[in-house]
Amino acid sequence: MVALDDGEWRRRAELTHLLKACRGRLSRPVPASRGNGLRQEDAAGLAGLSLRTYAAFERAEVTPAPAVVDSVATALQMSPAERSALHVLATGQ
Repeated sequence: MVALDDGEWRRRAELTHLLKACRGRLSRPVPASRGNGLRQEDAAGLAGLSLRTYAAFERAEVTPAPAVVDSVATALQMSPAERSALHVLATGQ
């Protein structure tokens, strides 16, 4: 197992925060009794990903292909600035 430095922990936390914030501002496709915003399952479906893949991406456990990052950004209706930040945070560069 590889130890993560402070910068890597910060990048992962920022990626998770960005994705959760964007999910939180969107309405669920089917109204539910609990909570606001999209669930991970909803975001995964909109992005054409499995729940497992989306959840791993949101936890910054994987480095996704640029096409996957674009798909998630589109599904979450991200602004150009958010989309750019997502690409940087998702790839670690």
